[in-house]
Amino acid sequence: MRGAARPLPYSGRLPVPASEDFQVTLWVLQEMIFRPFQGVDPRWEDEASAVALRGLLERAQEAELRTNLFCPPTAAQDVPEAIKQMVTGNEGPSLSRWVEEHGRLAHMREFVMHRSPYQRKEADPHSFAIPRLDAGRAKSALLKIQLDEYGNAEAGQSHAELFAETVRALDVRPDIDCVPAVTLRTNTVLNTFGSSRRLRGACIGHLAVFEMTSVEPMARYAATLRRLLDGDTATKAARFYDVHVAADGFHQELALDEMLTGFVEQYPNEAEEVLFGAAAIMSVEGDFSRHLMQRWEKGTSSLRSRAAALAA
Repeated sequence: MRGAARPLPYSGRLPVPASEDFQVTLWVLQEMIFRPFQGVDPRWEDEASAVALRGLLERAQEAELRTNLFCPPTAAQDVPEAIKQMVTGNEGPSLSRWVEEHGRLAHMREFVMHRSPYQRKEADPHSFAIPRLDAGRAKSALLKIQLDEYGNAEAGQSHAELFAETVRALDVRPDIDCVPAVTLRTNTVLNTFGSSRRLRGACIGHLAVFEMTSVEPMARYAATLRRLLDGDTATKAARFYDVHVAADGFHQELALDEMLTGFVEQYPNEAEEVLFGAAAIMSVEGDFSRHLMQRWEKGTSSLRSRAAALAA
């Protein structure tokens, strides 16, 4: 093979990648890799037609993102600083600040519903990058970050388990049918990056921004829960966010100084892919934040129409 393989341009013959039909279909096809669906034969995970459809949808979404996102040419050694500037210069909406200032319990319950598709398997999509990296600084840093995400191998301490505790404390019953396309897209983009060796650089860029933008929002969500809830319930609901505040300050330095720097040193020809992954997470997360804030400012539910409106 000569040169890097690129996806075919999006032809427009499929549903628009941001649409409900597109995102629900892609999410279901990808989720079979992670978890079984009740009543669905597990062999569908690698059935040829399902794999082909998943690949078609993933390539369409990737092509659409590459068309719409601007990633200026950057020398490999300058990628960590470029991503740092991308994050610090972001002028997108701050969902966590809105929640801290205006959030009610109903908002936090909806927010947890939105985040459930990812948080209930937190870290798993990024972990697919581990076997796709050769031994070196980037792989070692990635392993350190992921080990923390899994609670340092201590039962009951993984971030997914702590999130389940938040779900119980808030009395939320996650329902994927209530989650809109704008939320599913934050998942399907990451799942695509994690499922391809060709996109390992994008997966690394995605994770770097994920860690670099975590501490302040997580602190605000924890503070909001303590404002809205009392006693032991508040402690249990906020613990997931507290743990991220404690861990991600270290993670953001590790991601920037070791993982990113090590990756572009080891794979300089994939520097553009790292920037693409960073730009992609900022784009889809920005769309997600705008959706929630616009709905909540109107006093309506941010979930799909079948969900009940916000409680007073």
